[in-house]
Amino acid sequence: MGWRVDDLLLTAQATTAPRRLAISAKGNFQVTAAGLPADFVTRAWEQWRDPQGPFNRAADGLALVTLGTHQAFDPAWREVKNACSGTDTALAMSRIRSNTSQSGVFDSVQKPGGASVEETIELIRRLHVLPTDLQFAHSENEAQAIAQCRRLLASGRDDEAQALWKELINVAKEVRLRSGTITVPDLLFLLRGQFGLRHHPNFERDWETLSNITADHKARIETELPSGYAVPRTAEKASLQAVVADNLVTVVFGESGSGKSALVKSVLDGAYPSWNQVWFGPEELKAALSAARRGALPLTHELSLVLNATVRPQNVLVIDSAERIEASDFVALRQLLQALLPNDGEVTEGVWRVVIVTQTQSWVEGEETIVGGRKAHLVEIEALKSDAVKLALLPSLTLGWLAAHDDTIAALTNLRTLAWGRVQRWGRRPADWRLTPPSPTASGSIGRRTAPTCRR
Repeated sequence: MGWRVDDLLLTAQATTAPRRLAISAKGNFQVTAAGLPADFVTRAWEQWRDPQGPFNRAADGLALVTLGTHQAFDPAWREVKNACSGTDTALAMSRIRSNTSQSGVFDSVQKPGGASVEETIELIRRLHVLPTDLQFAHSENEAQAIAQCRRLLASGRDDEAQALWKELINVAKEVRLRSGTITVPDLLFLLRGQFGLRHHPNFERDWETLSNITADHKARIETELPSGYAVPRTAEKASLQAVVADNLVTVVFGESGSGKSALVKSVLDGAYPSWNQVWFGPEELKAALSAARRGALPLTHELSLVLNATVRPQNVLVIDSAERIEASDFVALRQLLQALLPNDGEVTEGVWRVVIVTQTQSWVEGEETIVGGRKAHLVEIEALKSDAVKLALLPSLTLGWLAAHDDTIAALTNLRTLAWGRVQRWGRRPADWRLTPPSPTASGSIGRRTAPTCRR
């Protein structure tokens, strides 16, 4: 990787470019009253002067972790750092050379590199000495770490904070023995199943936005007819529940008005109430996937970064009305799915699930372009059975008579049509539209040819 200081490398993504801190971590006193150790300073100069190396003088830093605070070095180093932080070189050197201890600490950096005063000051600005007492019986650093863990937890409990601190140590040991690298999303993935965490401060506002978008979208999905009757659809719900649990990507398709979105909403709310749901319609998804438009939602960060920073153990992304997604957004959507879902396609604890809701013809035409070749389990939502329509109509004093007319039942197997008919009867649409029963025949029965009509 090109790092001479290579015990640890901390990388943070800043607004314009990444910032890195290369750390040399030692388990004993590294500094003395005379200054910093020569081997560390030599490696620091090599890193600083390597034109092909990864170190960025404008953004990166080099740190030395040492056991405990050296009573003579620490105040001298602090004053040298303060003097070098200014822009007046002559004033800085006047301050440093007026104190023997500070002058010695400055020389411990300058001499191993054979550097000028100006170059030495530049390097000192990027050098950090981090004393730690974690190996002591009574550790102030450990107490501070546990207090920070408490602030990360939704409960704020001290016992849970101590458990989180121990788990972080275990994760560090495991990472050191295996891959050697861990990201914040990876760390959250490991922890969110065990601890109730607060949102990462960087993403807290973005999650509030996603929660609002989801609530608004779900509020527009009706799971009951205007009368308050909910069509059971027990078999469809059980099937969808099992499919969503067992697959990373589920595609729910059917004709317009068949109740696809309502069924997904009912299953997720009923069977998986603890899951974190994120819903997008095509307009909101288009904005969220665009760096230029997402600020209007508002979202500060790229959508995949926000979703991967979830602190909830179970999560599902629902893309509703996918047939209305523009072809120009397919590339960004595929990239989102690639960043969100595991490459091996395995359904393991804590992975995101994706549910795509779309119309039949649109899915047939756009299958590969939406999921990018990923395996998706298909669930078709068919029209209502005639018995289900009759059960929905029979409780109504005004529309129950329709249950005896098979030709009308066939027209009401679409949930949207069924809901529309009941809305008209109860006058929740323009009052001049009403479903009215046919006129009786001369014999007093209802004639088959005189089917129900919409009158205006």
